[in-house]
Amino acid sequence: RILGEGYRYFHGVIDFQGYTIRQYSEKTDGTANTSYHRINRIEEDAVLKNLVLDVHLNNQLLNGNIYGFVRYNYGTIENVVLNVHDTMNHELPQKLYGFVVSYNYLKGKISNFVVNLNGGMHLYAESGLLAYYNYGTISNGYMYGGDVTVDFPLVSGSNRVLGVLTRYNGPMSVM
Repeated sequence: RILGEGYRYFHGVIDFQGYTIRQYSEKTDGTANTSYHRINRIEEDAVLKNLVLDVHLNNQLLNGNIYGFVRYNYGTIENVVLNVHDTMNHELPQKLYGFVVSYNYLKGKISNFVVNLNGGMHLYAESGLLAYYNYGTISNGYMYGGDVTVDFPLVSGSNRVLGVLTRYNGPMSVM
């Protein structure tokens, strides 16, 4: 069960004390992989800190539904290490919805982060590794590791938006 799903809001502090949470993309229907949120929504007074996310992609199938550890962030997420492992040597391009946060809203903050690409990443339109949408503040971090390859399918009417750390930054966002 997802923390916050059914409770709607999370207020409080979770100190992960540097523990690693592993997240694997899973085959669901033979055509795509999926991975779901672990925390639904954190509020302004909530803090998640000292977290290591270890994400493993299975790129034999298209990962069309890889969502953030947190779905909606209105609070603070700090001291985060994101390790991304492309387990199949990036055979297929991936559409990723932000591994840490799907939606970082106006008062949401992500600070003191490291993104480690353990191997290359093969992305296409609509992707962002740290956050899918950023309307808040993302500060004091860096990314290192493998190369990032980008494919934009030239399909009429399709979106061609991509950012390596975030897919979209809103007009009031700070990065």
